Amino acid sequence: MKTALRLLLPLSVLVAACGGGGTQVAATVNGVEITVDDVTALIQTADASIETTVFRTQLNNEIVWRAVQGAAEEQFGISATEEEVSEQYELFKTQLEANAATYEEALEANAITDLRVRQAAEQELVITDLREALSESAPEVSDEEIEVEFTTNDNQYRNACIKHILVETEEEAQTVKLRLDDGEDFATVAGEVSIEPQAAQTGGDLGCSNLARYVPEFSDGAEAVGVGVVSDPVESDFGWHVILVDSMDDDETVKSTIREQLAVTVEQNYFQEWITGVLTDAEVTVDEQYGSWATDPQPGIVPPTTEAPATPSTEAPASTEGSGG
Repeated sequence: MKTALRLLLPLSVLVAACGGGGTQVAATVNGVEITVDDVTALIQTADASIETTVFRTQLNNEIVWRAVQGAAEEQFGISATEEEVSEQYELFKTQLEANAATYEEALEANAITDLRVRQAAEQELVITDLREALSESAPEVSDEEIEVEFTTNDNQYRNACIKHILVETEEEAQTVKLRLDDGEDFATVAGEVSIEPQAAQTGGDLGCSNLARYVPEFSDGAEAVGVGVVSDPVESDFGWHVILVDSMDDDETVKSTIREQLAVTVEQNYFQEWITGVLTDAEVTVDEQYGSWATDPQPGIVPPTTEAPATPSTEAPASTEGSGG
């Protein structure tokens, strides 16, 4: 259920429109009408009406989707076939059914209709292809950006497998280091003297993780000592540590990770900018009882000064045949 809903909720981009419906026009997008029934057909409610705020949110989603869907097809030739949509729909349906006694109960629990699930399937396909198309023209991460991030935050990207022995005083830590330098087994010494609660079971092994997981004094000490060398005592708020690094990402690996993660951020920002541009350029009208369309500071419906009464709901369709995009 959560996987499917993730596609329906986060960006407002991922809630679909259905064709046809009642004669009352709630909004238009680039000359295409969105009727009241187009919106209410996607909302499941136990009452005979839908709260105005809920309706307006869904209407906003519809406007966004219509604009994005049209631009994706016009600029990149992106669309989803009925066969592709049906396959993705069955996957989403299975995910929803896995988290409730029945599919119908899952729909009710999430206040959505079967049609909305089918349309979410179409959106998943279109948005995935759209992201891929936009990534090809997204700005590349520069070597300078990588160096800046590496210089300031390298430990956030550097993974290491570390062991340590924690004691209360520097003198005890020095004694531990001497024993290890003389060849005593690390796990044995850790089990004997470490004040870490689980040391007897773990032998002081902290496993493999990102250096940013640890307090700065510890991560700096681990990074400085290098692989396979017992550190000098390192003080933190927890006490005195003697550290042994079994393995650690080298600088080139860290820079490669930085490049990959910065690229993801750049592509996400580029995608968001494209969406904002499409919505800013779109010709949108909204029935004044639901609000007005604005593009500053972000595109969306601005509520009216006086709220309209609740919108009558329409019965959700019994099937989803012929409802694709």
